[in-house]
Amino acid sequence: MLFPRLLKTNGLLAIIIMLFLSTPSLAANSGADWTPYFKSWENACDLSGQEVLLVNLIPDYEDIYNLDDRASGKVDFTPGKIVLPIKYNLSIASKLNTTFSSFEEGSLPTKSLMADSGYFDANFNVVGKYYGMPITKIGFVGGIANGVYSPYFTLDMDADKVRKNLRAKNVSLIYEHSEFHDSDEYGNSDIGIGIYPNPEYPEKTNIVCDLSN
Repeated sequence: MLFPRLLKTNGLLAIIIMLFLSTPSLAANSGADWTPYFKSWENACDLSGQEVLLVNLIPDYEDIYNLDDRASGKVDFTPGKIVLPIKYNLSIASKLNTTFSSFEEGSLPTKSLMADSGYFDANFNVVGKYYGMPITKIGFVGGIANGVYSPYFTLDMDADKVRKNLRAKNVSLIYEHSEFHDSDEYGNSDIGIGIYPNPEYPEKTNIVCDLSN
């Protein structure tokens, strides 16, 4: 009965003990600092640090070439998986979500792969910060035999504030010319980080490395 008596006679000590015991869970819930993980993207979208993750996010869609043998015109697929350095595992906040889309018809059911699927979006939620800004999602939009290759992550902050914060922290983004990258309306075809409002939630921002060709 010593511990109950201690709590009754020394409230301050009890509070200190409770705060001490709760500290690890608070730290875990705050998430990781993802800045080092995505640091290489600043150098003309160097994805070498994410190669293992991106390869594993790609769903197995080889059966799409055998769709003629399926009366339904749909096939099951083997989803990818999330592979990160161990220190980031506690900051994963959801399972991997993979959706298939066609350029004409929009999103298809998550567990269905159809012959006219043009690309996939494999993404998962995370908690943590990127240069002090809250990061909420990591994803990869890829093409099914069409050259689409766009890793991205999402920040819970609008694009103008994201750009302002990066400038304030003197973050230098390097862009390199690529003859294989689609040119914009001015004829530029540089590869580097793109900062865009999230099309579904404009108050959020997608940081994109578009290496499509």
